[in-house]
Amino acid sequence: MIEALEKSNQSVGGQYLEWNSEQYLIRGAGLYETMDDIRNTVIRTQNAKVVTIDDVATVQEGKAPRFGAVSIDGKERVFGMVLQRSGTNAAKVVELIKQKMPLVESALPKGVSLEIVYDRTEITHKAVSTMTSALLTGSILVAIILFLFLFELRSAFIVIISLPISLLIAFLMMQKYGISANLMSLSGLAIAIGMIVDGTIVVVENSFRLLHDNPKASRSSVIAEATAEVAKPVLFALLIIAVVFILYLVLKDLLESSILLWH
Repeated sequence: MIEALEKSNQSVGGQYLEWNSEQYLIRGAGLYETMDDIRNTVIRTQNAKVVTIDDVATVQEGKAPRFGAVSIDGKERVFGMVLQRSGTNAAKVVELIKQKMPLVESALPKGVSLEIVYDRTEITHKAVSTMTSALLTGSILVAIILFLFLFELRSAFIVIISLPISLLIAFLMMQKYGISANLMSLSGLAIAIGMIVDGTIVVVENSFRLLHDNPKASRSSVIAEATAEVAKPVLFALLIIAVVFILYLVLKDLLESSILLWH
């Protein structure tokens, strides 16, 4: 029966017919349109008699198999999802969707309303809040630790001021090269706050030590000398960290691409 249905419910091509210097495509349309078409489908012929599906089965409308349901607070709901295009701003997309929601609700039947289940802007705001709290916490901890070890407020202030300046430079470079402030970039900046402080702390601590050992020497020359002593180690340490992250991202992309090709 299944084989008979498959053979009867199909559309095939029949080449073309030339007429008046034109070509007309020939197509055999055998697609079902009504329930009677299914009932009259021939299964087999026997003793000059035709056996149809209606002779051996009951043809009626059924229900599609159900694969799942969306429920909120124990009640079933109709779930819809808005897909964001690659490279767009998530916050702006959600804002534009919220502006269009009253227009969509006005076209819904009476008693039907829209309710937001998942709002991506919450994650964006949390990411910004995480970076801000990490910046403030890092600044406070650096100030306390430097003051306890060096007893010098100016040294602690220099290290603290390097944090917002470094982040400002990072945002300016992101804007120049078109890198959006998404969840990945903001999380990366939050993680990088600790690495930003490392180089500044080493330079400030070495400068403070040389100034303490040579109190009569020129302050600017001592600071320049102290910076030159630790410049290469600090630079190589930061480059090693940057290379590790770059290799991780490259290997991650290659692994994802290989998995997609394998499937």
